[in-house]
Amino acid sequence: MRQNICYAIIIIFFVVGIAPGLFAQNDFTKIDRHADAAPQSLKNSIPALVNYLTRPAKNDLEKVRSIFRWITQNINYDVEAFFDRRLIVDDPERVIRSGRAVCGGYAELFNRMCREAGIKSKLIAGWSKGYGERLTGRPNHAWNAVKINYRWYLLDATWGAGHINSEKFTRQFNGHYFLTDPNQLIYDHLPEDESWQLLKKPITRKQFDNLVLMRPAFFKNGLKLKSHLNSKISSNGNLLVELEAPENTFLSVKLVSGENQLDDHHSFVQRKNSVYFVNANFPGNGNYIMRLFTKIGRDTEQYNWACDYQVTVTNNTSKNKLFVKQYGKFFDLNAFVHQPVNFVLSEGSKQNFKIELKNAYEMVAVINEEFFPLEKSGDIFEGSILIPKGLFHMAVKTDTTNYYHWLLEYEGK
Repeated sequence: MRQNICYAIIIIFFVVGIAPGLFAQNDFTKIDRHADAAPQSLKNSIPALVNYLTRPAKNDLEKVRSIFRWITQNINYDVEAFFDRRLIVDDPERVIRSGRAVCGGYAELFNRMCREAGIKSKLIAGWSKGYGERLTGRPNHAWNAVKINYRWYLLDATWGAGHINSEKFTRQFNGHYFLTDPNQLIYDHLPEDESWQLLKKPITRKQFDNLVLMRPAFFKNGLKLKSHLNSKISSNGNLLVELEAPENTFLSVKLVSGENQLDDHHSFVQRKNSVYFVNANFPGNGNYIMRLFTKIGRDTEQYNWACDYQVTVTNNTSKNKLFVKQYGKFFDLNAFVHQPVNFVLSEGSKQNFKIELKNAYEMVAVINEEFFPLEKSGDIFEGSILIPKGLFHMAVKTDTTNYYHWLLEYEGK
């Protein structure tokens, strides 16, 4: 593969989520184990290696899976070549012997191994979107199409193998890029030849540039865009993005300016029914990234990168307002703040609080170790509080015990 299209791979500074491809219902455990157990001596002969990999396969699907699995588990991404430190090698024989490649090498090797297995495949050149990826006029990536049972499918062995983190390659098998649904792959892969989008209505390069950058976890966790369908957002400093999510899916957000992450008080995430409301206040004019993360279930500690928005702020009117601090119980109990959402409140003023929360017995403002209860009406807790100087908290009791959970933190100034 030519050097000008061989430098794209996902670069991350956060966890990349794993998601299945079109054949998620298939159990590839046995064929994956077989591929993982391939003797290293077989690297000396591509025909011998392919013969080993496909021997137990029951059909072409399993043959393709075994080849894909072996490549992703045995070929390291050539980080030095990625950063233009030495010659890029695409020749399959040299790739398999060295155990290193960039995208063109992965794609050429997959093609060669498929030919040995009697399976039709094609190298696809085009553009990809990764962390910090800048799209130019020339293609920057290569992946493959493969024909199984008279139908073409798409896959990317490079992105299936792992990612670069701090200029080091980390192997992490990513099944999302094995026979990926074309309606999902189009969010980060655009073929130079539009027919290889495999879509009923192909999109243009301009439309691709404007698509929200979605990562595998976005699809795996069932997220859907609701308010902002394009990746580029113009803002006056205040922004509200809405997404839909299944009941057991959780969201968090990070705001990034250059290489700096903004304080958590600049964002506020809450949910009502199936809709997540992601609020952001930006401290000044400039370019920002709004990066969303997702996880399944309360007990899962690790959030996975879901999607990115590019936000350009001009004529900022947000006055650098900060949002109230949320504690973990806020998300566990699916609370919703109607007012106030600002962290800093005017000392000595009376402020009306209105917070929605199901299955709670009592909610109180905790000020200097004194409790000031809000009135409960159905799922709504409401009341007027005299704002003290300094930090104070909203706490909730979820049962008949006397144990209260921190919910929110405010500051009176």
